[in-house]
Amino acid sequence: MLRAVAILLVLFTHGPTPMSGEMPYLLSECLIALKRGGWIGVDLFFVLSGFLVSGLLMREHRRHGSVRPVSFLVRRGWKLYPPLVVFLCFVMVQTHMQRGYWPTDRLIVNLLWIQNYTAGLMVHTWSLAVEEHAYFLIALTFGIAAWVGTRTGRGLRLGWIPYAFIPIAIVGLILRVQAAQASAFDIYQHQFPTHLRIDSLLFGVVIAFFYHEHHATLARLIARYRALLFVAAAVLLMPSFVMDLRESPWVYSYGLTTNYLGAGALLCAILPMRQRTGWFAVSIAAVGRHSYSIYLWHMTVYGIAIGLITGEYLGKPHWPVPYALHLAVYAAAAITVGIVMSLLVEVPTLKLRDRFSPRRSGQLEPITVREGATEHVTKPVIARPASA
Repeated sequence: MLRAVAILLVLFTHGPTPMSGEMPYLLSECLIALKRGGWIGVDLFFVLSGFLVSGLLMREHRRHGSVRPVSFLVRRGWKLYPPLVVFLCFVMVQTHMQRGYWPTDRLIVNLLWIQNYTAGLMVHTWSLAVEEHAYFLIALTFGIAAWVGTRTGRGLRLGWIPYAFIPIAIVGLILRVQAAQASAFDIYQHQFPTHLRIDSLLFGVVIAFFYHEHHATLARLIARYRALLFVAAAVLLMPSFVMDLRESPWVYSYGLTTNYLGAGALLCAILPMRQRTGWFAVSIAAVGRHSYSIYLWHMTVYGIAIGLITGEYLGKPHWPVPYALHLAVYAAAAITVGIVMSLLVEVPTLKLRDRFSPRRSGQLEPITVREGATEHVTKPVIARPASA
């Protein structure tokens, strides 16, 4: 459900803006705020990805006494590459049909995973590059730690994770502040680079460390301060909805730190939530389950869907489209196409992955809070944590 919240926020930020006087003032301001700050959905994805993906290696070590970084990266590749390749092929063909050339130079940028430093085929794929770089760093670090543990006879120790994160977070913040002071806002200098954003994913790794290595202590703290965690999340995330990213250096420097701290607080607060079975919860969970494909396709679908309803693709004069219809068509089309492409590409490839490269990590166990107490439930409720 958190992934669904994240993708819906992203849809808002890339969607239409209500025209002045088109809607009641208060509603219009709320929708504008969602569009202004919806980009923090990416920060939610980053923290959640760091939490889930590093947790795979932590549970693998606990279960087998060892980790296999190469196998971990292969499984990540099965998750990321097939849907991305299909999407990039579509964009290549679409660009050729519309503009008469093949953008091979931008395709190479995507294939090299540097689209967060220079323009690739689609701007929004920058976040995938950050995640891919983080996966390699996590795999490399765990592999080295496991090798050192084997050589010294002490086994894989993880206590260094929080201490290693502190200097990374400090350096990342300093680099963001320096970049903000050096020039006016530019997405490839202030928002997209891995060295400015990777601390968001690594904060998820820190949460995973406490979740897996100090589960009982974390459970007690969440039980005691859960309401405060929700408040902290709201306070830390709120500035991005109030201040414009492109016009406020604070947002793309200090604000990126408060964003991942707020996302982490929200993640911790919802960890004890029980799985819901109502139609609404099931529908939201389905959106979250297919959020990767929705994220890939949403901007391309947006252009096509709006081109159709405005008459652009029908060879007719453009006519104004009410905001509510604009948003509804865009969101419905993006979610529908994303889920369909997930079922056609992502789900089958994940089944092949589990057949040829079985997971070694086991399933994620939740924290359950009951009447002020905590208990570590052994029955897993997240069926496919490796699909994060």
